Amino acid sequence: MLTGSRLLGCAVGLILAGGCGSSDSGETELVFNPGALTYARLTTNTASDTYPVWNSAGDQVVFISTRTGDPEVWILGLTDTSLRRITSGERYMVSRASWSPDGESVVFAADFDESGPPAEASVRLWIVAYLSTLPNLRQLTEGAVVDSWPAWSPDGATVLFSRADTLRLIPSDGGDVESLALDGLGGVALEAVWSPDGQRVAYSIFDGTDYNVYVQNVNDGTPIAVATTAANERNPAWSPGGRYIAFQSDAAGNWDIWVVGSAGGSPENLTGSCVHQDTQPSWSPLGGRIVYCSDQTGNEDLWTVDGVPFTD
Repeated sequence: MLTGSRLLGCAVGLILAGGCGSSDSGETELVFNPGALTYARLTTNTASDTYPVWNSAGDQVVFISTRTGDPEVWILGLTDTSLRRITSGERYMVSRASWSPDGESVVFAADFDESGPPAEASVRLWIVAYLSTLPNLRQLTEGAVVDSWPAWSPDGATVLFSRADTLRLIPSDGGDVESLALDGLGGVALEAVWSPDGQRVAYSIFDGTDYNVYVQNVNDGTPIAVATTAANERNPAWSPGGRYIAFQSDAAGNWDIWVVGSAGGSPENLTGSCVHQDTQPSWSPLGGRIVYCSDQTGNEDLWTVDGVPFTD
């Protein structure tokens, strides 16, 4: 594992305009010392390791890797640096995986159909359960569909995901699919994640021009613009207390990991280097640490930034 500090270079001092405006009393001012942040490389190989997501205990990360040739779901143990592959035979992965609250199951999107190229195949949600004993694979969604970006609810009852440009909900043990209302928003909805208390969701919208990040209560369907600029903002991730959101933005000229208050405001850049592409953040439930994907060594590996002060 490689560790060390990293100068934020030309990205320091750049401010993203939040989508809510300064009149929003819920906005959170961000104050931090870039020099206190440290960075560590978690994976080291020539494969592509992407879409890391913490488990609820903060001791494992699930991610997608091509280290066996095809995209597969892997689990990295952070205390013993163990690696375990939990899928086999997926020709096409479209999105990140997501943990169940008890850490015993993982939901992911995959194409198991070998009859044609990915563009012609259906991509459905699948669950690998009983991870600590005898892993068992079961299909969660059905039909000639393309389902992606699954996110398991904190109470374990529901999986949120994307289908046909909008967000859907399905019971985690299977059942009817329902739509999540996104009042007043058009475009493609994707990359949704639950707040730690399960009352809100954050997600990205592609409006045909760029990507922006929104937050809304699950029940009332009224979106709040959190990061909506001329740049692209994607892949939101909640802090353990739900007060902040990490996301990736290309506002500094390349993809970096930024943090903003969950009610909007002026984000801060955590990884700016002017050269590397840093994407797909996931916040440790223990606070202070974010795992993300970076190509700074020439291929996509998993990295962490430690010392992040926004943990509420």
